[in-house]
Amino acid sequence: MLYLVPMGITLNPIRPALGLVQGGEYQPYTIYPEQPGAIFSAGDFLQVYTTGNMTYPTPAGSLATFQPTSAPTVVQAGSASAANPAHTLYAWYTLIGTGGVGVIESQPYEIGPIVNPAGYNATVEVLADGNYPAAATHFALYVGTLPGQQWLQVATTALGSAATIPAYPLTNNTGVNRSINDPSSGIVGYAANDAGSGYAQREGDILAAGYNWRALFGVDQSLSGNQALLEQYMAAVVKLQNVPVTISLLQPWAYQTGTAGIVYSTTYGVFYLDTTQSNGIFSIQRPYGGLAGPYNPSGVQPGNVYQPVTGIFIAGLA
Repeated sequence: MLYLVPMGITLNPIRPALGLVQGGEYQPYTIYPEQPGAIFSAGDFLQVYTTGNMTYPTPAGSLATFQPTSAPTVVQAGSASAANPAHTLYAWYTLIGTGGVGVIESQPYEIGPIVNPAGYNATVEVLADGNYPAAATHFALYVGTLPGQQWLQVATTALGSAATIPAYPLTNNTGVNRSINDPSSGIVGYAANDAGSGYAQREGDILAAGYNWRALFGVDQSLSGNQALLEQYMAAVVKLQNVPVTISLLQPWAYQTGTAGIVYSTTYGVFYLDTTQSNGIFSIQRPYGGLAGPYNPSGVQPGNVYQPVTGIFIAGLA
């Protein structure tokens, strides 16, 4: 009697999952700022990226203890910039003198949120003031996407002149975004939400994970309570140290173990394992499941391409 020998099939790679494929994703997370302009999805592996230079206010010299009190003139549609999207930014300015930032620099003045309409860059003008010390001749402009997280964007502008905020996502910025292919290090964790997504399912539920882009009336729910326009710049990241992860394996299944690198598929929009990559940061321990189901239409059998397997990261984590 002849018996049919099952042949492997090509599966659709699944979104990486923590623990078992069904359940386990919603674990305690750490909040990271998203890199301005970040694009990633729930289930992606994330790294911290920096564009430009991260310079923060550094009061120094004869202005080190001086606190400016004069509000600047902000023109939200100050400079035409056709490709610039609508966005909200947070800004500070400091007074500076000869030598510039970090040499002769005052305490920062918090300008507050600046709502930039689409197609424009905002401008900021700090007028001369009789109360300013004689050493204060210019100002520096610090801008970012979250309160308390401003980076130097315009190093020096004469008092009485306008500084133009660079187009989004700003000249200098930092934050988490989707990992590169085959990383050797620097993975901070697993994205619990899509980039730009809020966490709360309903108003007031400030500690829950969820998928809402915004709460009612454009007010997000954050861990600090109701805040306007904040959560789309924050990422809930699950740390991966000693956490089992289920992820699809590119190579045909042959009961192999060993290590593999991670690669992002632009076709399927998920990460998968590839044993031919240079950086074997993931240890394959076992196939996921043994029965046919939504993630294994044929069950676990030799030859399956993109067979889900479970293992842990043994390197590459930050």
